[in-house]
Amino acid sequence: RIPREQWRDFDDALRIYGTHKEVDRYNLKKLEEMNRPVIRIIAEHTGRKAKEGAFDEAGGLLPEIAICKGAKVMLTQNLWVEKGLVNGTMGDVFDIVWEVGMDSNIDPRKTMPQMILIEVWEEYDGPYILRSMRNRPIIPIFPKMNSWTSRGTQLSRRQFPLIIAHAITIHKSQGMTLDKVVIDLGVKDFAVGLSYVGISRVRSLSGLLFEAS
Repeated sequence: RIPREQWRDFDDALRIYGTHKEVDRYNLKKLEEMNRPVIRIIAEHTGRKAKEGAFDEAGGLLPEIAICKGAKVMLTQNLWVEKGLVNGTMGDVFDIVWEVGMDSNIDPRKTMPQMILIEVWEEYDGPYILRSMRNRPIIPIFPKMNSWTSRGTQLSRRQFPLIIAHAITIHKSQGMTLDKVVIDLGVKDFAVGLSYVGISRVRSLSGLLFEAS
Protein backbone atom coordinates (compact mmCIF):
# COMPACT_ATOMS: atom_id res chain seq x y z
CA ARG A 1 0.00 0.00 0.00
CA ILE A 2 1.04 3.58 -0.56
CA PRO A 3 -0.01 6.70 1.41
CA ARG A 4 -3.22 8.35 0.22
CA GLU A 5 -1.40 11.61 -0.60
CA GLN A 6 0.83 9.74 -3.06
CA TRP A 7 -2.19 8.01 -4.59
CA ARG A 8 -3.72 11.44 -5.27
CA ASP A 9 -0.70 12.26 -7.45
CA PHE A 10 -2.06 9.65 -9.87
CA ASP A 11 -5.70 10.85 -9.91
CA ASP A 12 -5.33 12.24 -13.45
CA ALA A 13 -2.85 9.66 -14.70
CA LEU A 14 -3.73 7.56 -17.73
CA ARG A 15 -5.15 4.11 -16.89
CA ILE A 16 -4.30 1.04 -18.97
CA TYR A 17 -6.67 -1.94 -18.86
CA GLY A 18 -6.78 -5.32 -20.50
CA THR A 19 -10.32 -5.12 -21.90
CA HIS A 20 -12.52 -2.61 -23.73
CA LYS A 21 -15.24 -3.15 -21.10
CA GLU A 22 -12.98 -1.90 -18.31
CA VAL A 23 -11.82 1.04 -20.44
CA ASP A 24 -15.40 2.09 -21.25
CA ARG A 25 -16.46 1.80 -17.61
CA TYR A 26 -13.60 3.98 -16.37
CA ASN A 27 -14.01 6.61 -19.11
CA LEU A 28 -17.74 6.93 -18.34
CA LYS A 29 -16.96 7.25 -14.63
CA LYS A 30 -14.48 10.09 -15.30
CA LEU A 31 -16.94 11.97 -17.53
CA GLU A 32 -19.57 11.75 -14.79
CA GLU A 33 -17.10 12.96 -12.15
CA MET A 34 -16.24 16.05 -14.20
CA ASN A 35 -19.80 17.30 -13.62
CA ARG A 36 -19.90 19.18 -16.93
CA PRO A 37 -22.37 19.06 -19.81
CA VAL A 38 -21.63 16.02 -21.97
CA ILE A 39 -22.65 15.95 -25.62
CA ARG A 40 -23.09 12.92 -27.85
CA ILE A 41 -21.58 13.46 -31.28
CA ILE A 42 -23.39 11.12 -33.67
CA ALA A 43 -21.47 10.27 -36.84
CA GLU A 44 -22.96 10.99 -40.27
CA HIS A 45 -23.36 7.84 -42.36
CA THR A 46 -24.03 7.04 -45.99
CA GLY A 47 -24.92 3.60 -47.25
CA ARG A 48 -27.08 0.87 -45.78
CA LYS A 49 -25.71 -0.56 -42.52
CA ALA A 50 -22.84 1.97 -42.42
CA LYS A 51 -23.79 2.62 -38.78
CA GLU A 52 -22.84 -0.98 -38.01
CA GLY A 53 -19.32 -0.55 -39.40
CA ALA A 54 -16.58 -1.42 -36.93
CA PHE A 55 -14.11 1.17 -35.59
CA ASP A 56 -11.15 -0.22 -37.57
CA GLU A 57 -13.27 -0.77 -40.68
CA ALA A 58 -14.26 2.93 -40.62
CA GLY A 59 -10.65 4.08 -40.37
CA GLY A 60 -10.62 4.82 -36.64
CA LEU A 61 -13.94 6.68 -36.52
CA LEU A 62 -16.57 5.83 -33.90
CA PRO A 63 -20.32 5.86 -34.64
CA GLU A 64 -20.78 7.96 -31.49
CA ILE A 65 -18.56 9.98 -29.12
CA ALA A 66 -19.57 11.22 -25.65
CA ILE A 67 -17.40 14.24 -24.87
CA CYS A 68 -17.14 17.35 -22.70
CA LYS A 69 -14.76 20.22 -22.03
CA GLY A 70 -11.76 19.04 -20.05
CA ALA A 71 -12.03 15.41 -21.17
CA LYS A 72 -8.84 13.57 -22.09
CA VAL A 73 -8.83 12.43 -25.72
CA MET A 74 -6.62 10.59 -28.18
CA LEU A 75 -6.29 10.97 -31.94
CA THR A 76 -7.20 7.87 -33.91
CA GLN A 77 -5.73 8.90 -37.26
CA ASN A 78 -2.50 10.36 -38.60
CA LEU A 79 -3.47 13.96 -39.36
CA TRP A 80 -0.12 15.70 -39.83
CA VAL A 81 2.76 13.31 -39.20
CA GLU A 82 5.50 15.84 -39.94
CA LYS A 83 4.24 18.13 -37.18
CA GLY A 84 3.48 15.43 -34.61
CA LEU A 85 -0.29 14.92 -35.01
CA VAL A 86 -0.40 11.14 -35.26
CA ASN A 87 -2.58 8.24 -34.22
CA GLY A 88 -2.12 8.08 -30.43
CA THR A 89 -1.45 11.79 -29.80
CA MET A 90 -3.06 12.80 -26.47
CA GLY A 91 -4.70 16.02 -25.35
CA ASP A 92 -7.50 17.69 -23.38
CA VAL A 93 -10.70 19.14 -24.84
CA PHE A 94 -10.35 22.92 -24.52
CA ASP A 95 -13.65 23.81 -26.18
CA ILE A 96 -16.31 22.55 -28.60
CA VAL A 97 -17.31 24.90 -31.42
CA TRP A 98 -20.43 25.01 -33.60
CA GLU A 99 -20.68 27.07 -36.77
CA VAL A 100 -22.76 30.21 -36.29
CA GLY A 101 -24.44 31.50 -39.45
CA MET A 102 -27.80 32.74 -40.51
CA ASP A 103 -29.44 30.02 -38.45
CA SER A 104 -28.65 30.92 -34.86
CA ASN A 105 -30.98 28.26 -33.44
CA ILE A 106 -28.49 25.40 -33.67
CA ASP A 107 -29.32 22.50 -31.38
CA PRO A 108 -25.97 21.08 -30.17
CA ARG A 109 -27.72 17.83 -29.30
CA LYS A 110 -28.53 17.22 -32.96
CA THR A 111 -25.84 19.13 -34.87
CA MET A 112 -22.25 17.99 -35.32
CA PRO A 113 -19.74 20.61 -34.07
CA GLN A 114 -17.63 22.45 -36.61
CA MET A 115 -14.45 21.75 -34.65
CA ILE A 116 -13.11 20.54 -31.32
CA LEU A 117 -10.25 22.55 -29.83
CA ILE A 118 -7.61 20.31 -28.27
CA GLU A 119 -4.85 21.25 -25.85
CA VAL A 120 -2.07 18.97 -27.09
CA TRP A 121 0.06 17.25 -24.43
CA GLU A 122 2.92 16.13 -26.61
CA GLU A 123 5.49 17.59 -28.98
CA TYR A 124 3.74 19.54 -31.71
CA ASP A 125 5.62 21.73 -34.18
CA GLY A 126 2.82 23.28 -36.22
CA PRO A 127 0.54 26.33 -36.11
CA TYR A 128 -1.91 26.77 -33.25
CA ILE A 129 -4.78 29.06 -32.27
CA LEU A 130 -3.41 30.00 -28.84
CA ARG A 131 -1.49 28.54 -25.93
CA SER A 132 -3.06 27.30 -22.71
CA MET A 133 -2.26 28.32 -19.14
CA ARG A 134 0.10 25.32 -19.12
CA ASN A 135 1.82 26.76 -22.23
CA ARG A 136 0.55 23.95 -24.45
CA PRO A 137 -0.65 24.59 -28.01
CA ILE A 138 -4.40 24.58 -28.64
CA ILE A 139 -5.35 23.35 -32.10
CA PRO A 140 -8.59 22.65 -33.99
CA ILE A 141 -9.59 19.11 -34.91
CA PHE A 142 -12.18 18.78 -37.68
CA PRO A 143 -14.47 15.89 -38.68
CA LYS A 144 -13.00 13.39 -41.13
CA MET A 145 -14.71 11.24 -43.74
CA ASN A 146 -13.71 7.62 -44.28
CA SER A 147 -15.13 5.21 -46.86
CA TRP A 148 -15.02 1.43 -47.09
CA THR A 149 -16.70 -1.39 -49.00
CA SER A 150 -18.80 -4.11 -47.39
CA ARG A 151 -20.29 -6.92 -49.48
CA GLY A 152 -19.97 -4.82 -52.60
CA THR A 153 -21.65 -1.77 -51.06
CA GLN A 154 -19.84 1.56 -50.67
CA LEU A 155 -20.23 2.94 -47.14
CA SER A 156 -18.90 6.02 -45.37
CA ARG A 157 -18.71 7.62 -41.94
CA ARG A 158 -18.01 11.27 -41.04
CA GLN A 159 -16.85 11.81 -37.47
CA PHE A 160 -14.10 13.37 -35.35
CA PRO A 161 -10.98 11.12 -35.27
CA LEU A 162 -11.01 11.03 -31.46
CA ILE A 163 -11.70 8.68 -28.58
CA ILE A 164 -12.10 9.49 -24.88
CA ALA A 165 -8.83 8.47 -23.24
CA HIS A 166 -8.86 8.73 -19.47
CA ALA A 167 -8.27 5.00 -19.90
CA ILE A 168 -7.07 3.01 -22.91
CA THR A 169 -6.39 -0.62 -23.78
CA ILE A 170 -2.97 -2.30 -23.94
CA HIS A 171 -3.20 -2.23 -27.73
CA LYS A 172 -3.74 1.55 -27.83
CA SER A 173 -0.79 2.18 -25.49
CA GLN A 174 1.75 0.66 -27.88
CA GLY A 175 4.50 3.10 -28.77
CA MET A 176 3.53 5.66 -26.12
CA THR A 177 5.89 7.22 -23.57
CA LEU A 178 4.17 8.60 -20.46
CA ASP A 179 5.09 10.52 -17.33
CA LYS A 180 2.49 8.72 -15.19
CA VAL A 181 0.37 5.66 -15.72
CA VAL A 182 -1.81 3.39 -13.59
CA ILE A 183 -1.97 -0.28 -14.58
CA ASP A 184 -4.80 -2.50 -13.38
CA LEU A 185 -3.63 -6.03 -12.58
CA GLY A 186 -7.04 -7.33 -11.56
CA VAL A 187 -7.45 -9.60 -14.60
CA LYS A 188 -5.14 -12.59 -14.23
CA ASP A 189 -4.96 -13.29 -17.96
CA PHE A 190 -3.50 -9.83 -18.63
CA ALA A 191 -1.30 -9.38 -15.52
CA VAL A 192 2.02 -10.34 -17.12
CA GLY A 193 1.38 -8.35 -20.29
CA LEU A 194 0.18 -5.32 -18.35
CA SER A 195 3.23 -5.39 -16.08
CA TYR A 196 5.52 -5.30 -19.10
CA VAL A 197 3.48 -2.53 -20.74
CA GLY A 198 3.62 -0.40 -17.60
CA ILE A 199 7.37 -0.69 -17.16
CA SER A 200 8.04 -0.04 -20.85
CA ARG A 201 5.71 2.98 -21.19
CA VAL A 202 6.74 5.27 -18.30
CA ARG A 203 9.80 7.49 -18.33
CA SER A 204 10.71 6.48 -14.76
CA LEU A 205 9.43 3.91 -12.26
CA SER A 206 8.28 6.72 -9.95
CA GLY A 207 5.58 7.43 -12.55
CA LEU A 208 4.18 3.88 -12.46
CA LEU A 209 1.41 2.66 -10.16
CA PHE A 210 -0.08 -0.84 -10.12
CA GLU A 211 -3.55 -1.45 -8.71
CA ALA A 212 -5.53 -4.64 -8.22
CA SER A 213 -9.29 -4.46 -8.71
